[in-house]
Amino acid sequence: MKNTLRLKLFVKSLLALVVFVQANVYAQPVIQWDKTIGGTNNDALSQVLQTADGGYILGGNSNSDAGGDKTENYRGGYDPDGNRNGDYWIVKIAADGTKQWDKTFGTVHDDQLNSMQQTADGGYILGGSSNSDYWIIKLDANGTKQWEKTYDKGSSEKLTVVRPTYDGGFILGGSSRIPPKPNDFPLADARYEFWIVKITADGTKLWEKALAQTFTLTCLNLTEDGGYIMGGYRGIQQSSGGYYLVKLAANGTQQWTRTVEGTGYAEIRDVQQTPDRGFILGGWSDQDAGGDQKEVSRGDYWIVKLNPDRDIEWENVIAVPEDENSNVREEFQKLAQSPDGGYLLLGNSREPAGGDKTENSINGSFDFWIVKIDAGGNVLWDKTIGGSEGEFAASISTTFDGGYILGSTSNSNAGYNKSADSKGGIDYWIVKLAPESSSLPSAPIRINAGGQAFTTATKKLFSADKYYSGINRISSVASGDILNTSNDVLYQSARCSPSFSYNVPVPNGEVTVYLHFAETYFGAPGKKGGKGSRQFHVNMEGVRKLTNYDIFDKAGRAMLATAEIFTVNVTDGMLNIDFLTGAADLPRISAIEVLPIPKLRTQTFTPEADAMVRGGTYQDQNFGLDPLMDVKNGHIELQRRSYLRFAIPGVQNIKSAKLRVYGHNHESSVAYVLAAGGVLDDTWTETGITYSNAPSILNAPKEARTSVRGEWAYAELDVTEFVKTQAAGDQVASFALNGAAQRMVFHTKENPSGFAPQLVIVTDITTNSVTRLGNDNQEASKTKTGLSSVIYPNPAKDHIMLEVSSGHTSEVDLELTNVAGSQFQLQRPVIEDNSTRLKVGLPGQLPAGMYLLKVQSSEFSEVLKVLVTE
Repeated sequence: MKNTLRLKLFVKSLLALVVFVQANVYAQPVIQWDKTIGGTNNDALSQVLQTADGGYILGGNSNSDAGGDKTENYRGGYDPDGNRNGDYWIVKIAADGTKQWDKTFGTVHDDQLNSMQQTADGGYILGGSSNSDYWIIKLDANGTKQWEKTYDKGSSEKLTVVRPTYDGGFILGGSSRIPPKPNDFPLADARYEFWIVKITADGTKLWEKALAQTFTLTCLNLTEDGGYIMGGYRGIQQSSGGYYLVKLAANGTQQWTRTVEGTGYAEIRDVQQTPDRGFILGGWSDQDAGGDQKEVSRGDYWIVKLNPDRDIEWENVIAVPEDENSNVREEFQKLAQSPDGGYLLLGNSREPAGGDKTENSINGSFDFWIVKIDAGGNVLWDKTIGGSEGEFAASISTTFDGGYILGSTSNSNAGYNKSADSKGGIDYWIVKLAPESSSLPSAPIRINAGGQAFTTATKKLFSADKYYSGINRISSVASGDILNTSNDVLYQSARCSPSFSYNVPVPNGEVTVYLHFAETYFGAPGKKGGKGSRQFHVNMEGVRKLTNYDIFDKAGRAMLATAEIFTVNVTDGMLNIDFLTGAADLPRISAIEVLPIPKLRTQTFTPEADAMVRGGTYQDQNFGLDPLMDVKNGHIELQRRSYLRFAIPGVQNIKSAKLRVYGHNHESSVAYVLAAGGVLDDTWTETGITYSNAPSILNAPKEARTSVRGEWAYAELDVTEFVKTQAAGDQVASFALNGAAQRMVFHTKENPSGFAPQLVIVTDITTNSVTRLGNDNQEASKTKTGLSSVIYPNPAKDHIMLEVSSGHTSEVDLELTNVAGSQFQLQRPVIEDNSTRLKVGLPGQLPAGMYLLKVQSSEFSEVLKVLVTE
């Protein structure tokens, strides 16, 4: 028994692990498309950005002649070893990755484009290095060169970043080599310093700054105050060095510096200001735990968050366990701030799964390694993307749709995540990621099991079959009328095999699950069998929901749609539905709907009018502005009723409505009944109503009654059904309060002490509220228009004109009753100049008063008020 128990526990743990992995995979954004763009030789991408027109601009270096995607020949010469130098190569693509144009800019020297940005005029600013100088080129929106400038400090300069500034100019950031001192050892490491240059919109230099000696600049970004934050590192030959930050004001004045370091070596690659005015730092680290770094790292991502005071808010080493036989590291490159406040980290890795990495590298080569962390630095998911050879990630940025655009250099042919072969040598490779799906869907999830995407008559989209696992087998019929539904397509295909599951990502909590079935084989025309031929089990979240379920038996015949509905509580972010073989044949499911439990909204309305009326000698007196209103039954002299009217515009999908009045039994502490009857005539006024002219009252149903005692309190009466009818009609609800033989007193809205009457309405505001598929025709008709039918003139005398709602698509029946429920015979309706307008004659000698007109069709019914005058 112990072995059996242990085995069961192991299986349960394994299933939990599978669910976790599936949930983690679901959280990753999917690849929407990828593009390989290259010439005949080698092309190395530096940056890709989305442009204002929704497309993308790609920039990097190329030594290719015209051919492939490149339209211009190579411009450069050769280095001392006979290798081709590079040119700037710019490519503009549309939103779907289609190439629009490309431009080559080069000299005889080695020209390395490292940075670019779109400018306010729709053009582009390009920044890089040529012949050891900064080389800046300004393009218009079509890629035509407008101007170019070089800037040098008299040594060897390498530009890293160019950014447009708030004043319309540009800031240039890079490094300049420091000339060796006379006593320096001849083989001493080269030393660099930050060199920052500010230029105007036409390239005129305004100022320059040399700072941070012994540091190489790797990143620079603007801050919200118009200044600049930049980061750098000491040369890798140094025994120690951390992330070094410098903050400049807009005019170049140094405001502060900050070093974040551990016990060994770390190299910052990106720094950005965060919405809280702190900073996020990203780079890689190779050092033991100590100092600002709390974990050991061996060439791993090291992410640090500073608060606005520049104190460390949190830091995290994101790592793959060290392989003692390998010196391969995870090469961090760039980060992007995600719309949800987290961060996306981009770098390269060729390590197997382990630690924070959940997927093996592809063929042991370098791939993209993307890691998503939340605002607190916790890993949410990671993703490995690559081809058959090596990819070297260079760029990541957010896109207008909430997704991401990734840029890299690749020498892979088609395969794995790459859809196209190399164009020759190495190429630009662009990958578009869809918006993240880490927020589990709260809208309905609908799946056409075994079939393709399908939209029902009521515009419900059922996605193509997904989220399934197990034995992959589909059962379908080419044709045949499925009764009880207008959506035959959903039932003509189904998932059907000995054992399969659906694992649907949903928010934790209760969901409603609709399983849609139709038996299309056993007992169908020309097929054998019937009841008992197919029997199977269904589990949800490990709990048996259906045992030996027989579709034929439940529906009553073959080719007839039916459904089962369940409420399921999900605690792990994944709804598990298991279909298992039972007493006969195979499980079969046609469609699945997973629906959120309705989201409810509570609205509290105060009356637009409230007033008491009294009988006897007071029958013609108005009490509408009194602070109190009374209720009492008995002799005419003692009769007191109270009226309330509420405007409820735009209220739909009512779940409940409660009338609340604050008061007490004025004559004793004994509980006496208070009732709220509906009033159909809303024309009464607060300052005009009296006992003599007060409108009639509908009988109060049982739920609209309550007891009132001697203590002051709110009495609550359920008036849901009456409010629903009024919300569907003129959107005004009137009530009259009746009582027993003892006087009850309630506050009016004029009472200076407060506690005014209330109508509390709870509505369902769930997006895309769901109805059974068998009623789709009805719901389609009702959703074509939000309008009810219209009556005019109203008040009426001998006839009414009825403008029938377009929701009624079949013949309508009309029924007229008074408020007491007595029915009256209408004259035969006459169709006017179009098919939706009817002239309806009222019965002769019809007494004046309020009447109800019921308009009934096979689609739906509605009740309209008709006020008849003499």
